Amino acid sequence: MQHQLNALYQPIKQGLATGALLGGLLVFLILIGIPSQESEQLAAATLPLFAALALFFGWRLARGYTQDWLALTINVLAAAVLTNFLLMSFLGIINQMHADNVDVVGDYFARMSTYPMQVLSGVPREELHPNPPRDPITREYPPNTELRTNPFQLFTRAEYAFFSVAGVHLGGF
Repeated sequence: MQHQLNALYQPIKQGLATGALLGGLLVFLILIGIPSQESEQLAAATLPLFAALALFFGWRLARGYTQDWLALTINVLAAAVLTNFLLMSFLGIINQMHADNVDVVGDYFARMSTYPMQVLSGVPREELHPNPPRDPITREYPPNTELRTNPFQLFTRAEYAFFSVAGVHLGGF
């Protein structure tokens, strides 16, 4: 039993290490301005570049698992989960800062305008404006005001979901 658990532990451990490395690399590329307004050609190549990096890391992982497909699958899943968690957490924080009208470019990251969020999410730049201030008592937005399109809610629209349970909607586009 201990041998079987150890056989599962090693691929998970290697996958998490690879996922942390790839997630950190993708966040670093975003911070240095890979999807940049200054270079439209480079911005258009951002998603293919990220996919090529993920494929390269996956290929490097697969080289060690020529016979054991279960270990390879566990390894790749662990790497993918951690990479996506790191990348989406970073983009979620930046998105929330933009929505709250924090001067991200001036105060924190010189390259994190709304342009990288537009390139990485596909939401038009006009819809990535800051939200209006909330009422301090009710925490509600003023009535009849246009709110920012949240790129992280595009895949959870109730009217397009194919599966909904307790307010969680899956598959809406």
